[in-house]
Amino acid sequence: MQPSLLPVTPAEPMRQEKSWPNAILVDPEPGAWPARATATDRGTMLADELHHRTQNTLSVVLALARLTARSSTTVEAFQIAFSARIQAMARTNALLLRGHAQAVDVRSAIEVELDAYAGIDVQVTIQCDAIAIDADAALSLSLLIHELATNAAKYGALSTPAGRLEIRCVREPDGAVLIWRETTPGLVASADAPGQGSRLIRHLARDLGGAADIVLLPSGLEAIVTFKVGKSG
Repeated sequence: MQPSLLPVTPAEPMRQEKSWPNAILVDPEPGAWPARATATDRGTMLADELHHRTQNTLSVVLALARLTARSSTTVEAFQIAFSARIQAMARTNALLLRGHAQAVDVRSAIEVELDAYAGIDVQVTIQCDAIAIDADAALSLSLLIHELATNAAKYGALSTPAGRLEIRCVREPDGAVLIWRETTPGLVASADAPGQGSRLIRHLARDLGGAADIVLLPSGLEAIVTFKVGKSG
């Protein structure tokens, strides 16, 4: 008698939907991968921008140190002037960070620097077209305004309650022009006054792609600064 054979049931094929590798490759949210890639690109772009700004800021600080040392006769004078210039840079950086801005309004940059001088509202008139400049240019412009304001506070229109300061900023086809005009009653011409910071002002104007013309008139100091306006403007 031959042994009976048990019926053999064919093995059930493996169900692919239970395979972990397949489960890992399935993106549960359509479009999630492009979004993640975009986020990565954005992070890379922000890192590059931070690196660029840091390098530019350090370059400006080094240039300020050299120029300040060149015009300072004592260590104390260097400390005072250099600290004031670094604080001017800090105010502009705060303006940039306030709205994570890539550009700065020129009028805002001027007002931020003049805010350091309390009680001068009645002495200052500002007329400025709508002009925006990028972050690097904003640092140079803020330092330039700081130098003009410092000179005015020491020798010119802001050194006396009777002084007046008129600031105009006009957009032109190839850039912009800043006109700084002081009226200082009883001005006593000094050989040193127009030269205070003038070298740095001209240096900063060149950084902005323009030039600075500074003249001491009988009525007070007048500076005309031209500068380029990039895509932000």
